[in-house]
Amino acid sequence: MAEKVNNNLPETDKRIKQVLPGEFRSVLCLEDIREDIAFGEYYPMAVPSGGTERVLVLADMPIKTPYMRKYFGLKIKGLSDPLLKQAVSEFLYFNPGIDMEGIRKMTTFFVRYLILKSPIITFETVLPVIEGVIRNPVKIHLLADTVVLFQRGSLIPAAERKTMSLQTRSLRNSKLTGEIIHNATQTVIETIPPALVVTQRKVLEESKNQGKHIKSKHTMNKHIKPETKMLMDEANLGRYFRTEKSLQKYRKFLALPAMSMDRYAAELGVSKTTVAKFIEIHDETQVQAPEK
Repeated sequence: MAEKVNNNLPETDKRIKQVLPGEFRSVLCLEDIREDIAFGEYYPMAVPSGGTERVLVLADMPIKTPYMRKYFGLKIKGLSDPLLKQAVSEFLYFNPGIDMEGIRKMTTFFVRYLILKSPIITFETVLPVIEGVIRNPVKIHLLADTVVLFQRGSLIPAAERKTMSLQTRSLRNSKLTGEIIHNATQTVIETIPPALVVTQRKVLEESKNQGKHIKSKHTMNKHIKPETKMLMDEANLGRYFRTEKSLQKYRKFLALPAMSMDRYAAELGVSKTTVAKFIEIHDETQVQAPEK
């Protein structure tokens, strides 16, 4: 059973095992859950190479976690960025009992994947900052519901994993408007391109697709839960485009050689203000992606 670290960290779900000595979890997987109190169903799923893998479905009692996917599309902009403290505190939530070697592995993970490389960031400069946050974590919020867990290093294709997650989530849609909005919001987050902004319009359309139509923004604003608002805000960190059209323009911009602002504007059929925004987005998103 996990212990409460301090008042800023909620008690870790009892179903999540203590992290093994010397280890660090960057994602929560099936192996990290206690089978005796999982409160879910285990199912075999076929893998392309033959055989099966076990999958844990938590349709009735999901595991609440911080929203972690944002860190793989964002960049922490330095050791003083408040996002660094938030990230460390949130990773602590599903690494209960982490030891010094695990903290060193967490530091390596942050240096490789989550922090901008300019100015130069090293393991030696990041480690004491992470240790300081672990001693005094910031307040975190459990905004996401994990409904399906797969084995670590799963061989099930990503598309099938997403489909199973979405199907399980759809089963959880309740008659309560707030729950419908929350589930629709999470479905939108999981299905739209990672550069597109999660908007109320998209959430309303998704609620209709799920057969639980929320008819207006007024109704959505009236019934949306505070954690759903926070989830949308966090999911939209690192998302820059409200429409597919603007995203396609940006992709075209990326394919063009370097040229003047005027020529960019003419080639793309956009204003120089939009070109300047494209350049800003490009400069902000140059961060190494995690290895698969």
